[in-house]
Amino acid sequence: MSFAYPLGLIALAAVPVIILIYIIKSKYTEQTIASTYLWTLSERFLKKRKPLSKLTGIITLILQLVAVLALALLIAQPAFIVKGAARDVYFILDGSASMNISDGKNTRFAIAQKKIEELIDDTPTGSSFTLVLADGESGVVFEGVRDKKQAKRFVQSLSAGWRAFDCADALLSAQKYYNDNRSASIYLISDREFETENIDAINVAGQPCNRGLSACGVKSAAAGLIGYGKVASYFSAGEVEIELFASDETGKELVKAGQTKVAVQAGELVDFEISTSLGAYAVMRFEIKGDDDLAADNSVTLYDDAEAQARKALLVGDGADGIYIKSALESAGKTSVDVISSKQYSSAAEGYGLYVFNGYVPESLPSNAAIWLINAVDGRDNGCGISFRDVLTPRDESGAGSYYLTEYAEGTSALQRR
Repeated sequence: MSFAYPLGLIALAAVPVIILIYIIKSKYTEQTIASTYLWTLSERFLKKRKPLSKLTGIITLILQLVAVLALALLIAQPAFIVKGAARDVYFILDGSASMNISDGKNTRFAIAQKKIEELIDDTPTGSSFTLVLADGESGVVFEGVRDKKQAKRFVQSLSAGWRAFDCADALLSAQKYYNDNRSASIYLISDREFETENIDAINVAGQPCNRGLSACGVKSAAAGLIGYGKVASYFSAGEVEIELFASDETGKELVKAGQTKVAVQAGELVDFEISTSLGAYAVMRFEIKGDDDLAADNSVTLYDDAEAQARKALLVGDGADGIYIKSALESAGKTSVDVISSKQYSSAAEGYGLYVFNGYVPESLPSNAAIWLINAVDGRDNGCGISFRDVLTPRDESGAGSYYLTEYAEGTSALQRR
């Protein structure tokens, strides 16, 4: 048996108080009588009434105790769970970007999936399973599934997103499930600590090492170019080493152009600069040196339009409308567009300033250019849209050779990881 509001049992403290009052209260009253005869006469009547008087007092005490007990249980709202019996089980799974952090073998999301599968296996046969994926929309993935194998297949098909948010909506959903079914078992699986009532919170976070780059750019100086940006260490203080690579004279290979070390505090952004003797570049890449549990935010690649006027874009998709997208990109400027199918695409494809995925989302997105997702489909029917990964600011607004410099915005997943 469990209680929805255990504090309601505090009302039982009234039980000993009632018993104490019953014990110490006076059972006789002092009366003035006119004569001994009247006293003797009244004694005969009192002896006949005493048994009934005692019984009346005990019944009153019992009724008072029952009333207090009923009131305490009414407030506490008990729920009875029969061991070994089928029950309703609800899972709230955190699908935010931080669940992509890996311990070197498995991501937090994979660990959470395995934990849910174990809980399903340990549940009595006949139980029903419901799962809500908290990925910014708190959508119900499946509801009332009684087949354990089917439920686990649903869980295995899920993946974490790359958006940052809290689980407030998911907690509200979990509380609603509990209000509708007091005997249900509800689990919240996340990589953060939550103070919850009536919900079993499971934390899958270990002791990760996660650092990230953001707001990277390039500026001119008297001695050459200076690469700059911000770096953060999300869990621990220490020293972060950042390396800068730039394209060589051929523009095809990246060579090391400089490095720096930055002391950081946990959860704080720190500015950094790397001076180079370069006068120009076509491609420049910032990289954090060393192992990291989330590699997606460890490198940033910039492309200089002035040095690479022949822009290259890769269009990946299987739809017939690809010809119109290709024409639009080519007519928008000096853009060379290569078109391939989703089966031909490899995540190792490099050398493009823009990747356009039409009706297809790869398992891992490129980290070295801008990305457009058109009619994106990820298996959960989340709709479609176009997303841009960078913000362009003019280097020289008035000059005849004006062109744009890529700067990564502070709203990227690197900063908003938690």
